[in-house]
Amino acid sequence: MERIRKDSKATLTGYDVRNGTWAVEIDEVQPGCLLVSSPETFRFAGSRLVLDQSVVLLVRHGASGSSGFIINRPTQYNVGDVTKKLPMFEQNPLYLGGDIGEGVYMIHGVPGLRNATEVSDGIFYGGSEHAMQLVSEGKAEAKDFRFFFKYVAWAPGQVLHTLGGKFLNISRDTIVREEAERLKLEEWVAILQDGGNKTVIQHEGVEMGGLVIATISEKIDPQEMQTVPLTVNQIKDTVQATLTGNESPEVVLKTLSTYFFKEYKTIPGVIDPNGVELHDFINQVLSSKEGSPMALSFLYMAVARELGYPLRVLNCTSRMRSPIDFLVRYDAPVADGEAAQADPIFLDLAAEGSIISKEEAMSKIPGEEEASLGPVPHVQLYSRFMHSYVDSAAKAGDEDSLVLWLQQIRILQAAINTITISHATANQNTTGGVGAPKLQSGEAEQGMTLHEILKDARLVGPGNSTFDASNLKDKYVGIYFSASWCQPCKVFTPQLIQMYSKLKIADGKPFEIVFVSADRSQEAFDGYYGQMPWFAVDFQDGNARSTLSSAIGVEGIPKLALFDTEGRLITGEGRRLVMDDPMGDNFPWTQ
Repeated sequence: MERIRKDSKATLTGYDVRNGTWAVEIDEVQPGCLLVSSPETFRFAGSRLVLDQSVVLLVRHGASGSSGFIINRPTQYNVGDVTKKLPMFEQNPLYLGGDIGEGVYMIHGVPGLRNATEVSDGIFYGGSEHAMQLVSEGKAEAKDFRFFFKYVAWAPGQVLHTLGGKFLNISRDTIVREEAERLKLEEWVAILQDGGNKTVIQHEGVEMGGLVIATISEKIDPQEMQTVPLTVNQIKDTVQATLTGNESPEVVLKTLSTYFFKEYKTIPGVIDPNGVELHDFINQVLSSKEGSPMALSFLYMAVARELGYPLRVLNCTSRMRSPIDFLVRYDAPVADGEAAQADPIFLDLAAEGSIISKEEAMSKIPGEEEASLGPVPHVQLYSRFMHSYVDSAAKAGDEDSLVLWLQQIRILQAAINTITISHATANQNTTGGVGAPKLQSGEAEQGMTLHEILKDARLVGPGNSTFDASNLKDKYVGIYFSASWCQPCKVFTPQLIQMYSKLKIADGKPFEIVFVSADRSQEAFDGYYGQMPWFAVDFQDGNARSTLSSAIGVEGIPKLALFDTEGRLITGEGRRLVMDDPMGDNFPWTQ
């Protein structure tokens, strides 16, 4: 890291994106300076990956240690998503400040605040109560304050051993890169929380992660993104048609392998820099129906999940001759706290999905322990895939690609950190969070109905028309949470449009959908909503959007909650119902 300080009189050698003033390199660490990670030391943080490529504003430095906030880690959350103790700042963006603590902290440039500490000339820490008073009185603006979840800290003398490397210029281009990173971060968060998973480890939508990797260089055809789930369902339907439903897991997986590898050919070198373009592996697999075992794994594992047999990559995968060898395993589900009732099933995707014994699997990684055959979360598959790009770029001397993929690995880690904030939000809501209404379900006798929550909401329709929420009475209603930056949403929205058109137009069913946007701007909302045939909560009605999200308990998008004609919740898992019943044959899904 390097240390720089705000100094308007110095030679212009860098740009501080925090407040637009110029900065210079300094020779000693002091409060108010910026610690900037070097592009030549991406691994300087060791196990603290949150510090990779970070810019840290140091607010305290002395004999007792050092602490500060990472200022270049935006998240998809606002302050109000984590705490209700700062009502004047609930719409302020929330940054990930580090990896320590659980609180929300404030940095600003407003002098004279009570209980605020001056970090250095023009930089202050704390004073939130007085800040809210000034904003409420119109003497300050909410945008004058930046908020961070968690902070970074070092023991006495430790920060000095962290520094080193080369100064990284912070230019105006950094702002553009930060926005691009935020969008990619939001994509990863949506993927990892797809379906409302409580933890990253439970994430199952492996093909969506593959799509995010494929879109990093924007070389994937948007049409191909919609092709992926259609291809997965097509293969699943073909395999199921040959089964009776009473087969063992071994028989189901053998049947999948037989059909899959008739359609898809295993070839080496798909991610080799001298072979196919690095970023085109999804296009390659879908268009030519061939790929390396690693590239094919995303599609194969997605079909297995849809068949009810989710697979995991082995812990040893990174030490195998990837992409030549690629092993996965199936573990029969067990209840929490119970021991496994059956041995895992190992499959070799390099051998057309053949089922192999534990001994055969171990023979492919001589010298390793049996623990190497353990399963790992899909996020490690994503990380290993991108690390393979890093290795290829390093061997080829492609510095631009090397930096790109190291950056993407860091963004993936930042997404995991962001989900940590989501968990903190969920914990707050379950331990006395303020203001979230309780929804009434079909089996509940108390709580608010959807009609009561929406009675004051501003709803709009196609063509800028307005819509009265009272017209939703006596209809089944779907509340659809989605956003233009979300890859799973882009895949699911056309499927939902197809079912909506069939039910409402062709069948005349009493069914409506209301779109609730998670986009960041009116422009993004307009562009995405313009493709939809149903109603929406006005983007400017942030209160209604927030209330619906809290009431339904949205933890990830896309999310479709279905309500009966009385406004009572049928299910929060409407997306799964639509995917399992794409033509709405089981409408209204009350049984």
